[in-house]
Amino acid sequence: MSFEVLNGCESTVGNKSIIVQDAFKRYSDIINMEGLNMSVSTGTIYGLLGPSGCGKTTLLNCILGLTALDSGKIYLKAQRHSEISYMPQDISLHNNLTAYQTFIFYGKLYGINEENVKRKINELVHLLRLPSLSIQIKNLSGGEKRRLSFGVALFHDPKIMILDEPTVGIDP
Repeated sequence: MSFEVLNGCESTVGNKSIIVQDAFKRYSDIINMEGLNMSVSTGTIYGLLGPSGCGKTTLLNCILGLTALDSGKIYLKAQRHSEISYMPQDISLHNNLTAYQTFIFYGKLYGINEENVKRKINELVHLLRLPSLSIQIKNLSGGEKRRLSFGVALFHDPKIMILDEPTVGIDP
């Protein structure tokens, strides 16, 4: 499997942020992906639809480099891996932190200065209708956790966002 972060390859990829070429993935006797070719244009939203078990999450994991293809190539147009964000299907937040502490943690992780962290927190609280930032994550509803997880994915203004089942459990 080949996983490459594209850097200065504009003439090769044009306006594509993600390119998948001849992707093949097998689990034991089950072929999960075969000959998959696709691309996602920069600035677009691209959805994967299909029945459970057809390989959507596997493809996302391969794009992220979490799972290796058996053959094929995946290219991501980003200068650094930090320009890519991921919101997994299963909530993966630290339950003992508050929402505020979570944003502070990710702000430090991404090297965002304190002023911009506070500005971004304020924007996301209003945009996503987040609850009180002082509540521990373990005390939030499933929908509130999902919105917070989406906020974390948006927090560092990524060039590429990968969202796996982003609307599962969202409050109306």
